Amino acid sequence: MLGTMLPGSARAQEATESGGRIAGQVIDASTSRPVTQAQVTVVGTPPSVITDVNGRFRTSLLPPGSYGLEVTVLGYANTRVDSLRLAAGQVLTVNVPLQPAAVALQ
Repeated sequence: MLGTMLPGSARAQEATESGGRIAGQVIDASTSRPVTQAQVTVVGTPPSVITDVNGRFRTSLLPPGSYGLEVTVLGYANTRVDSLRLAAGQVLTVNVPLQPAAVALQ
């Protein structure tokens, strides 16, 4: 699944010359409402971050390179966003829509 990437030049001052951040919002794909308490993981780098009450997240400082995000939360299908290119000094904005999914109780 692909998220929406927006240029982060207005917030570039939040990152440093040696690294950047990935920030954005997780939303319900069917209602466009924010998804709170979603776990957002930069693939291969601990730790995860949790979305706030507005569905927003921001990673810790990351070195420039290619990254993928995995987003998980109860009640939604796990979602992965790949091929995110992060440059030094950049705050890359990624909006991630999640598809509702049925949860089986045991």
